[in-house]
Amino acid sequence: MTPPSVTGVPGTTGHYNCTQGWTSAMSVTTSAITGDELETISDLRRRYEFCDDEMIVSIRCADLISEKTAEELGQKVTCDMTQGLICKGADQAGGKCADYTVQLYCDCEASCSPACQNGGSCLLPNTCGCSNGFMGAQCQYPANNCASPPTPQNAQVTCQQDSSGARCTVACNQGYKPLWAIAPSFTCSPDGTWSPDLAEIPGCVDAI
Repeated sequence: MTPPSVTGVPGTTGHYNCTQGWTSAMSVTTSAITGDELETISDLRRRYEFCDDEMIVSIRCADLISEKTAEELGQKVTCDMTQGLICKGADQAGGKCADYTVQLYCDCEASCSPACQNGGSCLLPNTCGCSNGFMGAQCQYPANNCASPPTPQNAQVTCQQDSSGARCTVACNQGYKPLWAIAPSFTCSPDGTWSPDLAEIPGCVDAI
């Protein structure tokens, strides 16, 4: 099979290098032994390099020799961008799948809708990378929405923050106990909403 000629410039916007257009015809298994043919995305990645899953916008599955599709061959297969190709010999009239290849179309020009705000960059389709000081799906919220809560008496607060918000844990200092049970964690959404409410953070008193 000869893929169409597509001019593209490799990029590194995601985890994998991306070249615009169709990949070469890829195959990692053969139906000769079991009658099944599995060309899954995860298996193909072990042998071939192609774009991130989010940048795959189309797929083609065809017989290695005749270049015919499963429909043209009268076979029942799954051929989609999420799974790849899955063909079970038991589902075929002859008890055996054709030897298929898979091609994927990579769109390396990431676009985000709604658009990224406050200087954020569109890294992958509908995935923004926020500049310092902002967070949220479109970088629309100030990071200080999830500023660390006040440290209660005789306790420590530990927080981790990223573009999706913040997660904090509270622990009493050695020799102290909480006035009531402490939640395992306190999570802040980018809009500044805490769950549980910060009012539920207890103070700590002498354990004696």
